[in-house]
Amino acid sequence: MDSDRIVRDLIISALAGRGRRPSGLGQVISAIYLARTGLPEGDRIRDAAPYYWYMDGPDSDPVRKVFAGMVEEGAIVGVPHAARGMFRLAGGVAPEDGGEAADAARRHAAEFGDTCKTPADLCAGHLPYGFYASYRRDLVPLLEGYCDDVIRHGGTDGAMRRGMLDALTGAVVEIPPGREFMRFRMAISSYARSLRVLFQEDGVHDGRVPGDAVAARRVCGMVWTAFACHARIACHDPYYDGRVGGWRAGLEEQMAALEDETRVLEESVDRIPVLERYSEETQRRIDRCEAGEFDSARSYSATEYLKMITARIGDGR
Repeated sequence: MDSDRIVRDLIISALAGRGRRPSGLGQVISAIYLARTGLPEGDRIRDAAPYYWYMDGPDSDPVRKVFAGMVEEGAIVGVPHAARGMFRLAGGVAPEDGGEAADAARRHAAEFGDTCKTPADLCAGHLPYGFYASYRRDLVPLLEGYCDDVIRHGGTDGAMRRGMLDALTGAVVEIPPGREFMRFRMAISSYARSLRVLFQEDGVHDGRVPGDAVAARRVCGMVWTAFACHARIACHDPYYDGRVGGWRAGLEEQMAALEDETRVLEESVDRIPVLERYSEETQRRIDRCEAGEFDSARSYSATEYLKMITARIGDGR
C-alpha cells in the first residue's frame, strides 16, 4: 500500500469520526498526526505514513496534497452555510477497515471536534507533540477557536483577544527541563480559567477585567514556552531557532552589561564602612542610654536620632 493511499484512508477515517458534523483541515491533520504518533514502533502504518512537516512550503505536506486531491475529485465536499474551510465526506464514501490507525484517527477526530471540552481537556494526554509544526497547526487554531467561541457568547474587545494571541506566539523564554509538561498542564488550565473570567456569558465586565487580561497574557506566554520549548525537533525550524538564538544573545548581552554596572557600582561606592559606622554609633547611644548618660528629660524622634548620628559620623567622632 503506497503512502498516499495510507494518508487517504486516514483522512476518510478522521472525517468519518465526526459523523455528519463538518471538520476543518486542521482537525483532520491533528487526528491523523495523533493517530500516527500513538502507534507502537515498527507498526506498518507508522513507518509508511509520511510526516506532515513544512520543509519547503505547503506543497511538501502530503496530508494537504492528498486532501486537496480528494476535494478536487469530489470525495470531500465543502459544507454550505458553515464556516469557510469546513468539509465532510461526500455521500457514498465510507472508510475501509484501516486497523488500529484508522480507529485512532476516528477517536481523535471526535475528540478534537467536541466543542464542550476546554483546552485543558483537549490537550491532556497528547503532549508533547513530536514537532513544532503541530503547535502552529494544532494548538494555536484550537485556542483561537476557543476564544472565538467564548467571544460569540459573551462579547469582548477584539483587541484584547488579539493581544493575548500575540503574547501566546511571542514569548520564547524556556522552562527548566523536567518540569515542562507539568507546567504546561497548569498553564493551560489557568488559561482556560482566565478566559472564563474575561468573557462572562452574561456580558457583564467589572473592574477585575484589566487585571485578568494581564494574567491571561502571562499565562499565554507560559503556554507557548512550555509547548514550543520541548515540542519540536531541534535544528529543524530555522525561524524558531533564530528567535531563540537572538533571545539568548540579547539576554547574555543584557546580563553582561548588568554585571559591568554592578561591578562599577561596587567599586565606586564604599557602602559597608558607612553602614558599620551607623551601627556602631547607634550601639554607643544605646549603651549610654542604658548607663543613664542620656538626658532623660527630653525624648527624641527617630528623625532627630538619625540627624544626630549622621552629624557625629560627619564629624568623624
